[in-house]
Amino acid sequence: MVIEAAAASAVAALVPYLMEAGKGFAKNAGEKTAEKAGELYDWIKAKIAGDKYAEQTLARVEEQPDNADRQATLKAVVSEKMKADPDFARTLERFVEEIKALGGAPVTASGDRSVAIGRDVSNTTIVTGDKNKIR
Repeated sequence: MVIEAAAASAVAALVPYLMEAGKGFAKNAGEKTAEKAGELYDWIKAKIAGDKYAEQTLARVEEQPDNADRQATLKAVVSEKMKADPDFARTLERFVEEIKALGGAPVTASGDRSVAIGRDVSNTTIVTGDKNKIR
């Protein structure tokens, strides 16, 4: 799995978990998916302990999980950790595959005119906005 894709998938699995923590995420996503997303969150939090920048980045996503800029920063932090530590990368990839096998991360579209995608769209064109023409 490509590091950036794995990092993006991990953050995508965490965001709905963080947004819905305590609000019935398990009911909406399925008990097993919610449990695995919680395990992923706990594991990432433990692995970044001591790295003040990474801890702060995760804390900022916890505060505003639907903030795309904060998500992007967390993806960058996770990617860096994966590049620096092959064991971290392998374990994170395993988490991502397990979540996908359970039905994938829940899809959440948040924000004005956002797009939600519930499957792999690699090598696909996604067009957003008004009055677009595809030829």
